Amino acid sequence: MHMKRRAKINWWSIVHSLRNVEGSGRYSKVATDGWWPALVAAIANSHLQTVVALLLIVMLLMLNFILRFPDLGAVIAEYNQF
Repeated sequence: MHMKRRAKINWWSIVHSLRNVEGSGRYSKVATDGWWPALVAAIANSHLQTVVALLLIVMLLMLNFILRFPDLGAVIAEYNQF
């Protein structure tokens, strides 16, 4: 029983082939011709939209908390005296 040796992987050839494939897909064009397309691409990113939505929710909750308990700072300062 003779086992075949695995061929060594040439990572540079894989990277090169991926670069060649990169320009042939549906979303292949990268906006490099100015700041406006880069800004639109960043805003259209779903991860950024998720982070912004969560930050807005937290900010609204904090504003609600601050307006609901306006004397909370005085209460905390009073407890810190002890």
